[in-house]
Amino acid sequence: MGSSRRRLAAFVVSVVGAVGCNAIFGLDDWERANVGPDASDAASEDGNAVDAVDAAPAEDAGDASRPTALAIGAVSSNGCVLLSDASVWCFGLNVVGGVGVSPPSSDGVPPTRVLGLPPAAVLASGSNFACVIAKGDASVWCWGRNTLGQLGHDPSTDLLCQTSDRCTPTPQKIPGLVAKYISAGLGVACAISTTNAVFCWGTDASAVLRGSSATTTGDSFTPVAIAGISSTAGQRMVEVSVSKAAPTVVCGVDETKKAWCWGSNSQGRLGHAQNTEGDVDCAGEPCNGVPKLVVTDVGTPLEDVAHVWAGRAMFLTKSDGTLWSWGNNTFGLLGLGSSDNGVHPHPTEVPGITNVKTVGTDEATCAGGADGLWCWGSGRNLKVTPAPVPCNVGGFMVGCAHSPTKMSSVPAIVQVDTAIDHVLALTPSGVALGWGGNRHGRAGHPFGTAGDDSNGDNGTPTPVVGLP
Repeated sequence: MGSSRRRLAAFVVSVVGAVGCNAIFGLDDWERANVGPDASDAASEDGNAVDAVDAAPAEDAGDASRPTALAIGAVSSNGCVLLSDASVWCFGLNVVGGVGVSPPSSDGVPPTRVLGLPPAAVLASGSNFACVIAKGDASVWCWGRNTLGQLGHDPSTDLLCQTSDRCTPTPQKIPGLVAKYISAGLGVACAISTTNAVFCWGTDASAVLRGSSATTTGDSFTPVAIAGISSTAGQRMVEVSVSKAAPTVVCGVDETKKAWCWGSNSQGRLGHAQNTEGDVDCAGEPCNGVPKLVVTDVGTPLEDVAHVWAGRAMFLTKSDGTLWSWGNNTFGLLGLGSSDNGVHPHPTEVPGITNVKTVGTDEATCAGGADGLWCWGSGRNLKVTPAPVPCNVGGFMVGCAHSPTKMSSVPAIVQVDTAIDHVLALTPSGVALGWGGNRHGRAGHPFGTAGDDSNGDNGTPTPVVGLP
């Protein structure tokens, strides 16, 4: 995930992601999108343009007609890839239409182009839904699960899917929203408009739609402007990140390089001590609908923040490439060498990892950049290997890693995104990789192939099979 200070053709982060999964689309990008970026204008996560030769997989360096991957997004039960020809391809379980194939079904779907989309500049993948920003007019289009209005339209008009959820596999345009940045999470999505306002829509769980109001607004399929965020030049929000796992949190970075968060403050996810800074009760947990600065242990705003990712645990990077974590440390998610259920409200530097440009976080966390890829947290589904510490995940004893574990088979990445079962990553040469749980092909290769075990789990990052 990056800021509008960078020139990126297209990118997903995650948000967180969770990362959530988070997508980048800055002012320069929006201006370029309206005239159309060069076909070879791929991007690295750190904002430097990638040479056309480097942007293509080595084995296809001479095939200028073959599109390369520009961005990936790990959705709960499937994955999506944005290609350099501005098309979006998704794969995996389509039970709520997340693959974009009609009608929804419980079948596994190989990589398939999402029809009905305009040429896409940005991809953001949430929990069983995804959105794009169109390359031409910066309009926002979403598809997948819509039970809480997270697609930006009235869910009562949608299909009743096999899981009794409301959904639509056909991308729908969100009326009136023109955006330059977007992030999708668990039942909610947020975007920065071209007028520099932050809008969110979907569930109001943990008061994420509330802004400065003292009472909940309720779920809203219409984008709600978040109060308390400055639109003044020099102080504007330049990126947002929505958590893909409960409880719901939204964070952002402003032009002064400070981080802000709002939503659930369970375990100190908002970057300040629980039940301070005006926290209120949300179903028995502290929450705050007013964006608050992430602060140090002495109460001063954390400075020089480059990017932020909201999830089960919270992460940010500073301009020097160091990674900092706070919030939930179950499964060792904070990467600090231990695991607990305590409250960790202030960012602490994660040791043993360098030059971080991208983070994906859910039940496990993966992060990296030009120096490589590290993962830690829950090793369920072989998302993290090795994972030597026994831990209880969802009632099952599996392995966890409490400190960053380097994935030696991946020497460098420009993007990584995690879902509860699987992980997707993007290499500097434009290759999309997947590993972890591969039921229904959600890791991007046919179930039972490429070294999958009998459960479909695979700890080896494997190229997504079936893209054009």
